[in-house]
Amino acid sequence: MLPTTAPLRVRTVVITKEGTIGLERPALMPMKTKRLVTEMVPVERVVTENVRRPDGKVGQVSRTVKTMVAQYKEVETTAYVPLWSTERKPVPVKACKFFVVTKDGKLEALDVEKATARLKKKTVVLTGDTTEVDPRRLELIKPGTLYLIVSPSPPPAPPREQPDAGKKGS
Repeated sequence: MLPTTAPLRVRTVVITKEGTIGLERPALMPMKTKRLVTEMVPVERVVTENVRRPDGKVGQVSRTVKTMVAQYKEVETTAYVPLWSTERKPVPVKACKFFVVTKDGKLEALDVEKATARLKKKTVVLTGDTTEVDPRRLELIKPGTLYLIVSPSPPPAPPREQPDAGKKGS
């Protein structure tokens, strides 16, 4: 009973100049993290034991034993963390397809002129990669909401530089 399509993204859009819209998205900042990783490494060692032979005498027998030993090492990784700010990416109107959510919970195509007229002010829209949206997702959306497909999808925002840990904001 779970939706089968990708979730809808909520973005803010405004016409920035003729033929271009500003698509806002969360700003990302790279954060380096260190974590401890456990690796199991095989170790061989020679064990010598005293063994009683069938003739009753005791003799020493050597054998090789393999055991697994845990080794710990620190690994540094980079994760991109969303900030509480947004970045505005300029997108040509020609690269966009506009739709509106109907009362029936379906997407209906919208003329570019009507859509750009609605985007004169900062407007919250839904964005996605395709018009194939699970109807259960659209049932929850207010009729008249704009749905925007940008083709090709804009590349992810360039990561911001990590602020110096030693510097304090002034």
